Amino acid sequence: MSNEMLSKNFRLAEFITAADLRTYAGERIRAIRDRIKEKLIPVLQDMRDFLKIEIRINCAFRNPEHNAEVGGKPFSHHLFHHDQSACDFTCEDMPAAWLWLKSNRKRFCYAYWDKKKNFIHLSGLTKTDHLGRIGAMWIFENGENIYE
Repeated sequence: MSNEMLSKNFRLAEFITAADLRTYAGERIRAIRDRIKEKLIPVLQDMRDFLKIEIRINCAFRNPEHNAEVGGKPFSHHLFHHDQSACDFTCEDMPAAWLWLKSNRKRFCYAYWDKKKNFIHLSGLTKTDHLGRIGAMWIFENGENIYE
């Protein structure tokens, strides 16, 4: 299952670790895979096709223990609770990726660009975002949030 192609450029293994595939086998993994395919892959694949650059997934699904280890919030979209989904990615042209996301902001819940750590966090559309966000975007720069 880990080598399963989710689109022409993305594999399941980029979004879920081998250990999590073993731990969460069966129905839970299928639900997570389906949510990735529905909520994240269309945005990521379209961005990759438009920009013609590789997009590298740093992190997507996190089990609760890993989420706590990395300082993730208890309601992080990386935990894939309810209908939530998220990934962190990087690419060779972060400004172009950010501009593409800005022009497609109705396709995701929220995104932020951490310039110091050089990644963009993307949360898939959800009905359960507790703040009611659709297309919210902000940048972390010099320890401050700069809202777009």
